[in-house]
Amino acid sequence: MIEQTSRYATPETKYLPHDWQDEVNPDWQTNPSKFIHKTDAGYILKPVEGCDKEDIDFYVRELQYGDVIKFAQYRNYGEFILTIEDNGTLRTNYLLPVEGNLYRVDGDDDRSAGSLDELVSKHDLEPGTHTIDVFWEGPSTSWSFVIEGETAKFVIHWHALYSDGGEGEPWMAYVEGHHDLFALAPTAEKEICDAFGNGSITEILDAAGGAALAHLWLKQTGEFDGQPILDLAEANEDGAFAVTGVRFE
Repeated sequence: MIEQTSRYATPETKYLPHDWQDEVNPDWQTNPSKFIHKTDAGYILKPVEGCDKEDIDFYVRELQYGDVIKFAQYRNYGEFILTIEDNGTLRTNYLLPVEGNLYRVDGDDDRSAGSLDELVSKHDLEPGTHTIDVFWEGPSTSWSFVIEGETAKFVIHWHALYSDGGEGEPWMAYVEGHHDLFALAPTAEKEICDAFGNGSITEILDAAGGAALAHLWLKQTGEFDGQPILDLAEANEDGAFAVTGVRFE
């Protein structure tokens, strides 16, 4: 049994280009656009901090309008105190985040687990107090590089799906991961139309009741002409991944 007391503050999500992940990384940032740097020749993707000068060239790449970059993401909920009673009761000094999926003892990556119960049993934690930190590690998500006026930025990348293995009618549009529906809604219709590159998608959206966004799960069920065929799935199915999207029905 876990007894919990005071609440935690929800931290900001931080991002890092997926291909940069290693045992030692450049510093993560609160917005993917912070990795964009303007040069005399255009724009590049470049670390902000946390990288030795001699290593920067390893990470730098040119950016062209429409480039899609995958970014890893995480939230650090910080440290809390875990007390293990002699009878096995676990007590923490704040409520554990529901989305927490990485727990560590004393910041040690070698003593980590996906849940608090697993951490205690896997590493045979003894009765007493322990310092634990907890993170949420989300799936990597795709972002598109765009230039609007004088502003260069990354925007969440929308995927366009067609029925019949890509040969039929527009079926669904989605972004990877579960996002705040209210944050996506204001620009969703324009971005969905851009993803399909088809003005008539507006009529299909209207028939579907507008850009009615929802949290869904997809999984690959096959392949056609080198492209994956995706279908709706349940959260607990093997291969299922979270998306936020709209279905055209």
